[in-house]
Amino acid sequence: MKKVGPIAALVVLVLVAASLVALVFLSSSSSHPFADPADARCNAPSATFDSAVVLPTHREFGVRFTCVGTQLAGTLNVPLGRGPFPAVVWVHGAGESARLPYDGAPLVQALVDSGIAVLSYDKRGVGESVGECCPGDYGQFNLLAADVDGAVAALRSRPEIDPSRIGLLGASQAGWVVPLATVRSNRRVAFTALVDAPAVSTGEEDLYSQESGEQGSLLRPGRIRSAQVPGATRDAWPLALRRCRLLTADRRRRRRSQSAQGERQGLPRSRVSASRPRPARRPRNRPPRSS
Repeated sequence: MKKVGPIAALVVLVLVAASLVALVFLSSSSSHPFADPADARCNAPSATFDSAVVLPTHREFGVRFTCVGTQLAGTLNVPLGRGPFPAVVWVHGAGESARLPYDGAPLVQALVDSGIAVLSYDKRGVGESVGECCPGDYGQFNLLAADVDGAVAALRSRPEIDPSRIGLLGASQAGWVVPLATVRSNRRVAFTALVDAPAVSTGEEDLYSQESGEQGSLLRPGRIRSAQVPGATRDAWPLALRRCRLLTADRRRRRRSQSAQGERQGLPRSRVSASRPRPARRPRNRPPRSS
């Protein structure tokens, strides 16, 4: 029995030390997994274009440009005709995203058929682009904004493109990338358009996703810290948390209302939200108004 005590203590000590090392590693890798310098810029990239591939509906150019030491690859789809044409740069949302092809993306096809050129490129670390993917999933957008500005500069070098009519089009996480790229573009972006994009800070988005259990978050869950959100302080977090909880409660109320409305219309349960309708409130005993 005397030998069991020291051995057990040694085992516990080793397990505790291993746990501490794992926690330190996970903390450091989740908070700042990428080098994302605030001074990252790409307003004059080294860009090369392949020869045009002329198709019955449009022309395609392979493009490569280098931003902050990383080469990105994409495709420029140009309408048929002389031009110069207005153009948009497609800005991706969260996750590993490749360029949008003309044949596989109705949005690109609709824009090109309407006389608007579209440049779409593989994100860092995806497809033919090199580097590490998805710093935006950790709330880091400097490199992504630089890549967007590099794409704008590459477009401006093409004779088929009108340099005064180049804009940014994106969805989801692009709501944080597009404004940053626009401000840093030296007034080279003529317009922006965003679809289903956030209108809150990264910290509020992360809190909302955690409180609501939302799937498909714009960020990796739990990866945003207050130090990573500009202007965020510990005093501001209770207010942001309260706001997120109010939004979550409102979302649940709407689901219950839709469920109750569907049941009144006789819709099958499979087409109605599984949540139960909200019970009716009891009338409050208010004192009579004085005449």
